[in-house]
Amino acid sequence: MTVTRQQDTQQQCMALLEQMQQLIGTALGLTIPHVREIGGDREDGIISSAEALQQIGVFYREIEGARERLDRARDHLRAVVTATLEDPACAGKATVTGFGTLRIRPGYEVRSFPAKQVETVIAALVAANLVEFAEQLRGCEQVSARSGGLEVRLEKPKGR
Repeated sequence: MTVTRQQDTQQQCMALLEQMQQLIGTALGLTIPHVREIGGDREDGIISSAEALQQIGVFYREIEGARERLDRARDHLRAVVTATLEDPACAGKATVTGFGTLRIRPGYEVRSFPAKQVETVIAALVAANLVEFAEQLRGCEQVSARSGGLEVRLEKPKGR
């Protein structure tokens, strides 16, 4: 990779990072103090819970908008990094002092089977007196879980 191309890539990355910092600063700097103030006003009885939620909803939309812009900036930054790493001079891997190591990992695939169909096969194996195979199949089961949490569904603005 030529020095000029490296400098161009570095300048692009720095510009994107500055944009991301500005977006984060704007979203957090303007929103967090206001939300705290709204919470205090609600606790003091100055505004109702419904009014507090209405006002917080406005700030939530601001954060979502900033997050969408950050996501786009991150995706662009990742594309620039990927293109840079694909350059033969980098050979898919680079170490950046003060940041870390970047590399392109090969893709992978996770395969799973519908639980009800597997249970049907296990039952058929047991019925055919192939209990050993059925137990081996049952022993291969893997379960992954994700904890629950708050779900927020934004109302779509009218006219969109």
